[in-house]
Amino acid sequence: MAWTYSGIILLLGLLSHTEYVNSCDDECKDDLVQRFENLLDKKINVLEKKLTLKMEHINNTLTQKLNDILENMEKINQYMTGADNEVEGCPAGFFNMSTQCFRMSNKSESQLSWLEAKTECEQEGFILAQPDEAVAVDLRKYLFESFGNSDAWLGAQGDGSTFVFAHGGLALDNASPLWYTGLPLTSSDAGTERCLMLHVDEYALTSHPTGPYATSPCSKASFGPRFALCEVK
Repeated sequence: MAWTYSGIILLLGLLSHTEYVNSCDDECKDDLVQRFENLLDKKINVLEKKLTLKMEHINNTLTQKLNDILENMEKINQYMTGADNEVEGCPAGFFNMSTQCFRMSNKSESQLSWLEAKTECEQEGFILAQPDEAVAVDLRKYLFESFGNSDAWLGAQGDGSTFVFAHGGLALDNASPLWYTGLPLTSSDAGTERCLMLHVDEYALTSHPTGPYATSPCSKASFGPRFALCEVK
């Protein structure tokens, strides 16, 4: 049996008083027993308080972890059922940003070209997303929280320096703060970067905050996912 420091001191104290105890009368012995019981009660009370605090800490920690798990499960369930941010007028599986309804590609293939993404949306009766300027930043944040680093094609093409949304013909303002740093390029430098995407990247969100709009070649990306972001029109 392991002895604590205080337990050893107590034992030594009792042993040192053995001669005194042997010569002690009954009343004296009763007093010693009472003192010993009081000392034990104090030790037990201290241990009970420490145990109570420890159990409260464990209970709070487990409760917080359980709440986190339940919250994450709810988010997953909301996304799978389309309930997250869903409002009247948004089909099941879509989420709402202001007055617009969006949905990320539901195909296992995430390395889509711009044309494949556009075709996927149109085959289901939707369009490749054209987010309003007022929701573009929040949209990127929502996609990052839901999918992680996951660039998404938007419904605009151009010559590398001027981009126009296919549905409605709205041209993007080249001076808009929604552009990723250094974009759009000039026509002479644009090369093959003729399609628009929402750049969903942790670095761009935290370490080096910048706008969400980025240009890219319209082919499949050589690295990282590139999803179709469909919108109800």
